[in-house]
This record gives sequence, C-alpha cells and structure tokens, in this order.
Amino acid sequence: MGAKKNQIELTEGHDGKGEKAPVPLQRKAEVEVRHVEEILDYCFGEKRLLEEALTHRSFYSPSKCGPGYKRLEFVGDSLLGCLMAREVFSSHADLPSG
Repeated sequence: MGAKKNQIELTEGHDGKGEKAPVPLQRKAEVEVRHVEEILDYCFGEKRLLEEALTHRSFYSPSKCGPGYKRLEFVGDSLLGCLMAREVFSSHADLPSG
C-alpha cells in the first residue's frame, strides 16, 4: 500500500487551487533519480547520464527524438570488450594468437 502512495506523490502535484496537477517532467525525473540513488546508496555525479541510461528513446514523443540508453550501451560494451581483451592478453601470454 505504501508503494502505491509514493507512486501517487511522484506523479501528482497541486496547482495552487487545491486541484491535482501533473508534476513537470523535469522535476519528476529529479525525484526518480534521487529515488534510484537512495535504493543504490550511491550519489551519481552526472545525474543526467543516469537518467539517459535508464530511458528508452520511445519515452519521448514520436516527433521528438531524445537521448536514450543506446549511446551509453555502446560505450559500455566497448569498454567491457577492451577490458576483457587486456585481461586475456595479460593473463594468458602462452596462448597462441587468434
């Protein structure tokens, strides 16, 4: 029951007239980033990159393309490939090439 209450608090605000109004997207994203940091017990220096890493590009309207996780996925995959190649090269000098 508590999770549902938190979800409502994150998605609704007040318009000053006592009516419920949607929270602006930017503010909602800030709240969600803080929530992820609390769960992980870690404070990210580049919060924009965390938001980008967790966002699928279909989140944005079809006419407006926004940043998505694919760019960061490419960088991460490249980095992992480089680290693995270095580890194999360093640890197994006796193996033949190829």
